Amino acid sequence: AGGDFLLMPSRVEPCGLNQMYAMAYGTLPIVRSVGGLRDTVIDISETEGYGIRFDMLSLEDSMYALQRAATLFTESAQMADFQKRAMSKDFSWDNSARQYANLYQKLR
Repeated sequence: AGGDFLLMPSRVEPCGLNQMYAMAYGTLPIVRSVGGLRDTVIDISETEGYGIRFDMLSLEDSMYALQRAATLFTESAQMADFQKRAMSKDFSWDNSARQYANLYQKLR
């Protein structure tokens, strides 16, 4: 809960909880865009982004993601905005249950 970034260069990640725990404390995830990491982390280049994603499990892609993080770290106001955005995400079971209930209601 004291880090600025969490690096998760997973080969396979069916869900991933660590990135969600990290975001709750304002630690921005740097993840390989795979499985649950792709589903739960939106890249900072996108409108509502709050993390850094990279596609290939290679040294080049990983280094580029780390360079993006280092650059972001030097932009303290922008970094704080992304941290606040990450901390505002609700990955709770209550939220998931509400979304499922809404979906079931629409299907009925």
